Amino acid sequence: MQRPRRGRKIEQGRRNVSGMYFDLACAIVGVSQEEVARRAGVAASTLSRAFSGQLRVRREQLILWGAIVLELCPEEDRELLVAMEAEMMHTLGHATREDERRGVERLTYFQNRVNEVLARRELRKP
Repeated sequence: MQRPRRGRKIEQGRRNVSGMYFDLACAIVGVSQEEVARRAGVAASTLSRAFSGQLRVRREQLILWGAIVLELCPEEDRELLVAMEAEMMHTLGHATREDERRGVERLTYFQNRVNEVLARRELRKP
């Protein structure tokens, strides 16, 4: 696979699964890894190391890199890109944007349930 706009060959053998998703995302958008790194304010080698398993990256950093790619993505391809981002996040053991949204929505439910349990316990006290 050739890198968009740069023509540099990607060494697929060194990429982990999440790196392959990242490469596909860059290909859809037509942006190079170097451009994503520049916009994120990190060295391109940081992305290379992150997506080859040599560097552990925090979820927030991955979301930032994903936001950069999403910003450049044509509207008709956003759904595919978001789905690939979710797979990439799962392969790295992180929650996706949808997981986080669902967790926030479910938080109210669990808060209410815990409050009910605590209220019942309080009523049972002599």
